[in-house]
Amino acid sequence: MKHLEETKNEIRTEILEVIKDNIDLYLDNTVETFIFDMFNADLYIIGSYHAKKWLTRKDVFNSLQILTDYENDLFGESYFDIGNPEEIVGRLALFTAEEILYGDIGLEYESIINDETINLVNDQI
Repeated sequence: MKHLEETKNEIRTEILEVIKDNIDLYLDNTVETFIFDMFNADLYIIGSYHAKKWLTRKDVFNSLQILTDYENDLFGESYFDIGNPEEIVGRLALFTAEEILYGDIGLEYESIINDETINLVNDQI
């Protein structure tokens, strides 16, 4: 079984690649708009079957623990529906994207995406 940090790093690596591949499409938009469109407006992975496969590759129990920790930190308790793998994957993607852009890079919600923002994202490992 993978360690929790390994699972977090796998998810972070995947979400960072999605961010790098798409952030330039949002030039002159806010970071908040980018995150909403990419990770909240629609499901990150569509279909329960595909979401379950994704969770299995990332280690289901570690993924659930990561999501529980995120939600407890943000809301004081966890609200996700354990029977909805699409929701679980979507929230993991959303919270990870926020952690990368707001936490690791230090952007603000209303930060405007420009060439400097894109360079900061591309410099992330």
